[in-house]
Amino acid sequence: MINMKLTQCAALLTLITFSAQAKPISENFTDYALGQSVTTGETNFGGIGDGWLSPWRASSAFGTTTSSITMGTPLGSDGNYLSTLVNTAPENDFSAGSLSRAYDATAISSSGTKAFKISFKFRADTESSILKYEVFDSKARAAFYNSSASWVISAHNGHWYASDGSDFVPIAHTFATGTLYNITVIIDPANMTWDLSISDGSPAVTISNLSFRTSTWGTDNATTNARWLIFSASEAVDSTTRGTTGSFSVDSIGIAAMSE
Repeated sequence: MINMKLTQCAALLTLITFSAQAKPISENFTDYALGQSVTTGETNFGGIGDGWLSPWRASSAFGTTTSSITMGTPLGSDGNYLSTLVNTAPENDFSAGSLSRAYDATAISSSGTKAFKISFKFRADTESSILKYEVFDSKARAAFYNSSASWVISAHNGHWYASDGSDFVPIAHTFATGTLYNITVIIDPANMTWDLSISDGSPAVTISNLSFRTSTWGTDNATTNARWLIFSASEAVDSTTRGTTGSFSVDSIGIAAMSE
């Protein structure tokens, strides 16, 4: 009888632990209409629910940004994906555009105490010697990475880079437009570190134990419990911007708590 009760208690504890783990968050764009689009200032694209805390948002800094559902050459499988066009503007100190969405970072990280991962497919569709593509996570929505971005992935001039504290370190993987990349980021807010894995179908290149850019990790003051997953294109500026066009596509986004 005692053994049976112990077994029942263990099973109950397992059930409670499993139930307490946040439900994975995902986006594969299958529920969107072909051609549906969003541009700067609009909030009509995607909804709130299933771990997402905002619609998809387009942001611009001295330029324009438009994202639309596309079906053309698929990102690894049939179906919809999201394509974003960024036009930067000349004669500015900087110019950039981004696509972003807020997710429930409090739930997925158990209030910042547990590690979680973000995975997605990414393809740069336009090549420019003065253009940088960047993916980052921030407590505030932005057109390009800002002081609240805890980690940043950057790609330009044939190379990938990852933020490590205030610096960027090169990744031993080439970057090319038209190539589909499977990217996974593991975020550990308790220890202020992150890991990165990039693959183009060949064995993945992984770099681990990178330091956060920020001294703290928190959520958006304006959108409760949120952090923003942000995909961006910006000009690499020497003096002033010249104006250029960048485009990129994303699909198969997943955000999930790490298993114990």
